Amino acid sequence: MTGTVRQAVRRMELVSAPGVAVAAAEFLCRPRFRRAGGFFSRPEAEGKAQQDVLVHAGRLAAAVSLIAGPERGRVLANGYLAGSGCVLQYRYPHGRDGADQMHVFVQAAAALCGMTRDSTVQRSALWFVAGQTALAYFVSGLAKSVSRQWRDGSALVGVARTASSGHRRLHAVLSARPAAVKVLSRAVIVLELAFPLVLVMPRPFASALLGAAKVFHLGTALAMGLNRFPFAFFAAHEAVRYCARRL
Repeated sequence: MTGTVRQAVRRMELVSAPGVAVAAAEFLCRPRFRRAGGFFSRPEAEGKAQQDVLVHAGRLAAAVSLIAGPERGRVLANGYLAGSGCVLQYRYPHGRDGADQMHVFVQAAAALCGMTRDSTVQRSALWFVAGQTALAYFVSGLAKSVSRQWRDGSALVGVARTASSGHRRLHAVLSARPAAVKVLSRAVIVLELAFPLVLVMPRPFASALLGAAKVFHLGTALAMGLNRFPFAFFAAHEAVRYCARRL
């Protein structure tokens, strides 16, 4: 890999690895979720709990190797994380989200970059991640923009009261400030719709937009418990940064 590509890939690995480790550790440390009636229980997976434990244990080990392992070992770790991520998406079609999917893109691109010396393939892999990232933000913003509940802020208040992603105190604060919530909700829509421009903006504006996206993800992680999103999308931001500097 060329120096700049290697640096971008290494930053992606270092940022994404803690998120993968957190997800795997959460699964391994919460056996009640795997029991009958638990969050991850499925009738078609009865008797396969031990397989799932082994897969997540492997993902935890692979995440650690991305941080401290040799370069050749990191290629294998990235490949395992990308492949096992696809398997888990199939095994658990519910309960997984955009962070899991973005981790697959990041890990697959990093594995491909490590397996080839062809600079065109390496750059194409980073462009793929950057394109998927821009598309993810834009589609999310587009879906929100056509929703009256998102435009008036009521969707944001509703999310804050859900059992899975809610926050009782935050819900009370948002409910008491409908005008501010409306502004905040529309700001999120604008941010997501504008994100693809980061690839063509002058560097200071691009950095500001990336910074705003990071603040958004940190806020949702703290308020909604979406603790894997910052790792997945911050890792993808490294590919965006690499590609933006080459347009």
